Amino acid sequence: MKFLPSRVFVNLGVVDFFFLAMAFVLVPGIMAMDDNIRRRGQEVVKEGIFLVTLVPWQSFWIKCLEMVLCGRLGRLVLSTFSGRRFAMWVQAILEVYFMALWFILYLEARQKDSELGGRRFGREELERCIDKI
Repeated sequence: MKFLPSRVFVNLGVVDFFFLAMAFVLVPGIMAMDDNIRRRGQEVVKEGIFLVTLVPWQSFWIKCLEMVLCGRLGRLVLSTFSGRRFAMWVQAILEVYFMALWFILYLEARQKDSELGGRRFGREELERCIDKI
């Protein structure tokens, strides 16, 4: 990988790097739904990694599908069979789809976190999160 220095890649490991990448996907959701807007970035990233570890297989498969369908391979396959403009249009729709899917996964991870803490993640908590947005 050219964009990462080799020492960082070796220290993190492939699996840790993958979970870190998925955590950064959940960080905007955490920032939008957070009660405390004064938290530091490090705390938000730690919470993102924690939430990804609550739903590891779902986040793994969603990230794999997103990389294949919205990446260069998806664009190449779609443009080969249907044209470049149609491929860009379909990829834009897929990006929005995956954004919504990540948001649903974020809510599922929050619900599991609440269950582990002995709390309930119900309608009131969801309404409070929506009111903050």
